[in-house]
Amino acid sequence: MYGFFAAPVVVIFFLGIGWRRGNKWGALAALLGSIAFGVVLQLETSIRLHHRIGFSALFAVIALVVVSLLTSRPPEESLKDTTYRRGERTPFVKPFWKDYRPWVVVLVIIILSTWWTFR
Repeated sequence: MYGFFAAPVVVIFFLGIGWRRGNKWGALAALLGSIAFGVVLQLETSIRLHHRIGFSALFAVIALVVVSLLTSRPPEESLKDTTYRRGERTPFVKPFWKDYRPWVVVLVIIILSTWWTFR
């Protein structure tokens, strides 16, 4: 079940943050289309799970881009705090233990060391 939802959710998340032209209709088409595409791949072929997830992610990217370009652009007010903009960085004013970035680095180090130990 997880394989059907993982690919489109990841695609929608990253394209939603990074691409200002994407909209709700593109996200909906990517989600529903990719899930349907994954189900068809599951029923009609003997493709392994990790390949099916990759094909579903590719389908989700194509669906999101095509549908977003065919529909209206989202209003700029709704994009202000939800999408990434280069050059708009806020100054670092929090102590390091209250900021999420050092903890992400610690988490990545823990994950990589665990992987290295049990590989």
